[in-house]
Amino acid sequence: MTQVSKVPPGPVVPARRVFVALLALAAAVLPACRSFAAEELLRIDLGKVTGPATFRASGFLHGMSATAPPQELVAPLKPRLFRSTAVDIGLVDRPGMYERARALGATVQLELSSSHGCVPCPGENGDWTHWDRILDYLLKEARQKGYRIEQWDIWNEPDLQHYWNAGFERYQEMWARTVRKIRAADTQARIVGPSISRYDRDWLQRFLLWAKANDVLPDIISWHEFEDPGNIPARVDDLRGFLRANGIPVRPVSLNEIVGARHLTRPGPTVEYLWAVERAGVESAAHACWDDEEEGVSGCSTYSLDGILVPATKEPRSVWWVYRRYADLTGMLASVERSRGACALAAVDSEIRQAGILVGCNRQGAADVRLELENLDRVAFLSGKVLVTVERIPDRGWRPLQKPEILERSERRAVGGRMTIRVPDVGPEDALFVRIRPSVTGLDTTGLLVRCWGTVRRIAPPYFWIDDGTNYRESGQPEPGIRVMGECPVQPGRFVQVTGIRSLLRTDGGLPVPLLRMRGASDAAALD
Repeated sequence: MTQVSKVPPGPVVPARRVFVALLALAAAVLPACRSFAAEELLRIDLGKVTGPATFRASGFLHGMSATAPPQELVAPLKPRLFRSTAVDIGLVDRPGMYERARALGATVQLELSSSHGCVPCPGENGDWTHWDRILDYLLKEARQKGYRIEQWDIWNEPDLQHYWNAGFERYQEMWARTVRKIRAADTQARIVGPSISRYDRDWLQRFLLWAKANDVLPDIISWHEFEDPGNIPARVDDLRGFLRANGIPVRPVSLNEIVGARHLTRPGPTVEYLWAVERAGVESAAHACWDDEEEGVSGCSTYSLDGILVPATKEPRSVWWVYRRYADLTGMLASVERSRGACALAAVDSEIRQAGILVGCNRQGAADVRLELENLDRVAFLSGKVLVTVERIPDRGWRPLQKPEILERSERRAVGGRMTIRVPDVGPEDALFVRIRPSVTGLDTTGLLVRCWGTVRRIAPPYFWIDDGTNYRESGQPEPGIRVMGECPVQPGRFVQVTGIRSLLRTDGGLPVPLLRMRGASDAAALD
């Protein structure tokens, strides 16, 4: 139990605990290990865009506090959603993560049920006093603190006895009372729900038909996805078909918990969840939290971005690098035809002259991965000689991963607008990231004003070097980093954002290296 002094007294639901028995159950409901051909073929049409990259799948549950984890481990992921409790948001007693989330451009989704719990559930013996007092308090605190709580998630997993044991009828009454109270106090608030533990078609349809009849429909429909991520697009399509067939305007979907316990540290399956969220076109998703490797430690209470960081040391695990490379898919998303045991997300960014491809395997054994790239000649900056970098994000399980492994860095040229990239012997749950840029050998053909960010690695006026996650390293430099010409506003090890003109610098050895030329001191700013 957790007691907070400002909230009216009452039980509080603790963070999720997943015991060994539940892990066994999760393994039982997941599909059997996949066994496919020894080669996974993915077709990527870089000339066919499907929409802008918005990082809709980059969200976290109970993942951040006001100070932890360090900003340089959060900002590069470009998070778009934080689903959390009133305490962690900062509506109760101590400072919370609200200001930090908003500064990152993320939406805050308040999960209300942790403020009361279900021992007993609200409305026991017809008494709604305590629940009403909690709602009044949180609405008042949000207003007085100037917090724009955009999304109010009414109750977590009401389809499970563990979280709601008072029956469906009292849940309906609680839902209707809560929705009406919030909307009366804040006409701009968006109601999220029902946040059930899985896509239970019958439960969800029953709830939505009742909510329509009583004028208490959620603004955002939510549920959780812990099973085969490949089925997510079909489930979302099924929901939308039901809404249209029953005269309910189609509304956004938030998969506000994704990634099952078995997949917590697995980079390849995580890519498949990200792929599914993008393919389904839902509004948002948040990585779920589960028990960690160390007994008694939960990713729900360690501010480790739900366990994608090692809880004690905050070192990145393999899955952190998946989210980091997902954030590198900027510009416009491109069309991808997946295989049975692998999927990919691809993007083309004409502003920074880069194409990126994030690949995830989810199969039984190792396999070669073959990427067939098409229509490169429709992308102006890829029509000539290009530099191809291939990284592997290995499945390291619970162990930290300092950085991805560089498998290839080569110059290539597309033939007839096509290019094949083959990566042999990729692990069954590994991920890959492919970055394609114009070759910088020879002439400076850029001259574009661009923005990048990363950790400052070295300062040697008039230059400093920032590690933007690409692992680029100048010849002779001890650490990776892109060279910037200008005044650095922070010390090495800090996170910085820089705007400048892309150009080339000929070093003493005569080889051109990438250079970002700042126009003035205001072009660089600390981000932590």
